[in-house]
Amino acid sequence: EVKVVATGYGFLNGIDISVDEKYIFLAETAGRRILVMKINPNHILTQIKSLTVEMAPDNLEVDPKTGDIWTGGCWNAWKMLLYNPENPPGSEVWYLKFIVLQFLFLSFYRKKLLLLNHI
Repeated sequence: EVKVVATGYGFLNGIDISVDEKYIFLAETAGRRILVMKINPNHILTQIKSLTVEMAPDNLEVDPKTGDIWTGGCWNAWKMLLYNPENPPGSEVWYLKFIVLQFLFLSFYRKKLLLLNHI
C-alpha cells in the first residue's frame, strides 16, 4: 500500500528515521529547515519541530549509536545548481543533537572551529 503521509513541504532532499523508530527527520532544502516528524499509529506524520538552518540542507543521516543527526549543505543554493569548479559554492557539515522532550542543540564546524548554538 502506498499513501501520502505528509504534504506542504518544499523540495525534501533527505529522510531518515530515529533510532527508536518513533520519529522521521526530513531535510527541506528549499525551506532551509530540518524537520522532526512524529510517526503516528496510522503512519501519518505530524511535525513536532522545525529548525531553520543557514544553509540549504542536502540530505541527512541519523547516527545509529547516538541518534543525533548529521547533515550537509551549501550556503548558496544557486551556486550549487550552477556549479562552477573555479568558483565552487561553500559547503558545511552540521551535527545536530536530537533531544525530543527538551531542546534541540545545534553544533556545527566551520574552519576547524566548533560553534555551539542553543535553540
